[in-house]
Amino acid sequence: MTRRDWLHVHRIFRWLAVVIWGAALQALPQSALGQEKGQLITLPDAIRLAVERNLDIQLAREEVDFARQRQNEARTGFLPKLTTEYGYRRPNSTETKIGGVTLESQDQNEYHFTGTVTQPIFTGFATLSTYELARLGLDSAKIQLDRARLDIILRVKQSYLLIVQSQKIREVAEQSVRQLQENLKVAENF
Repeated sequence: MTRRDWLHVHRIFRWLAVVIWGAALQALPQSALGQEKGQLITLPDAIRLAVERNLDIQLAREEVDFARQRQNEARTGFLPKLTTEYGYRRPNSTETKIGGVTLESQDQNEYHFTGTVTQPIFTGFATLSTYELARLGLDSAKIQLDRARLDIILRVKQSYLLIVQSQKIREVAEQSVRQLQENLKVAENF
C-alpha cells in the first residue's frame, strides 16, 4: 500500500467518523428539557432556570437567612434586658406580732410584682465579639451564595457551549455527507 493509498483510506475513515458522530448527534433530542418541540432555550433563559431551581443555591440562600437571624440575635446583646416577676401569697393568719404588739391585717391576700431592667456596660468584649462573629458568618454565607450561583452559571455556560458546538459539528457532518454523496454520484457517472 502506497503512501497515497494510505492517506486516502485515512481520509475515508476520518469522514466516516464525522458522519457517525453527526448521526449520533442527530439522534439526540433537539429541544431542551421542559421545552415544547421546536422551541430552543436561550442562554439567559437557561441560566435563569438553573439559578432558580438549583438545590445548592437554595441551600445557600437558607444559610444566608439563618446567618442573618444569628446576627440579629447577637445584636440583642447590646440592648437592655427586662425581667418581671409576679407573686401571690395568702397567709394562714392575719395577725402579725412585732415587739410584743399584735397587728391584725385587713387584707388576707398579698400580691407581689417586680420589674427589672439590666443593661450590660462592659462584658469584656464578649458581646461585641459575638456580634462580630455573627456578622462575619453572614458575610461568609453571602460569599458562599455568590460562589454557588457563579458555579452553576459557569456549568450552564459550558454545557450550553458544548451543545452549540455539537450542533455545529452535526451541521458540518451533514454537509460532509452531502458532499460525499455528490462525489459518489460524480464517481459513478465517471
